[in-house]
Amino acid sequence: MKNVTTRWTPFSLEDVYKVTNNIKLWPRLFDNYTKVEILEITTTYVKFKLFINENKKEFSWISERKLDINNRIVYGQRLDPKYPFNFMKLKWIYKPEKSGTRLTWIQEFEPSSTLDLKDQQRLIKHMQNTDKTMEKFMGRVNEFIKERK
Repeated sequence: MKNVTTRWTPFSLEDVYKVTNNIKLWPRLFDNYTKVEILEITTTYVKFKLFINENKKEFSWISERKLDINNRIVYGQRLDPKYPFNFMKLKWIYKPEKSGTRLTWIQEFEPSSTLDLKDQQRLIKHMQNTDKTMEKFMGRVNEFIKERK
C-alpha cells in the first residue's frame, strides 16, 4: 500500500528540514511518540528507537533515516521489529515553493501476513490517517519554528 501526503508551510526549506529531521523533537511534534533514543547518528544517517503508548502499554521499534542533503530527500524504514508490517518505508521530499516549503511524505507499507484479517484492516485504516497526522505534525513544526524566530 502507498500513501502520499503533501503540505506547504511558509517557512524556509532550511528551517523545515532542520526541525523535521531533529528526531529528538519528534515526541513534541507527533501525538503518538512518547520518547526517542538515538542509537547511531552521522550527518547523513540516524538510527533510533521510537516509543509509543497504546492502551496504557508501551511499544517500541527501531528505525533508520538516510538523509540526501543535496537533494533534500530523506529515506526511512522500520527495522526491528517490523511487525505489524512486512515492510514500512518512508520518503520525505522537501521543495522550495512560493517563499516557503512543500513537504511530501510517501509511505509504503504492507501489513504482516501473520495478522488476522480484522487486525490487517485496522492497521490499514490507521495508516490511512497519515494525512491527519501530518497536518498536526506540520502545525507543530510551524509553531516550533515561529517560537524560534
